[in-house]
Amino acid sequence: IFKFVKSSHIKVLDIKIFDSPQVHVKFDNCNYVHVENIIFNSPALSPNTDGIHIEDTQHVEIYNAQISN
Repeated sequence: IFKFVKSSHIKVLDIKIFDSPQVHVKFDNCNYVHVENIIFNSPALSPNTDGIHIEDTQHVEIYNAQISN
């Protein structure tokens, strides 16, 4: 749903996402990422739910995250 590529000093705060069947947030080749107060809830029968996908990214902080199905 949200994709960040080659970005720096990103803040993702206070997000709720319900019934999303795949990746919710993706960070690719980023620096200094702060994620806080998130709720991601997917359908119970989703075969591949990543929640937060992090690739080639440095200095990541994740606080108070609820990721479930």
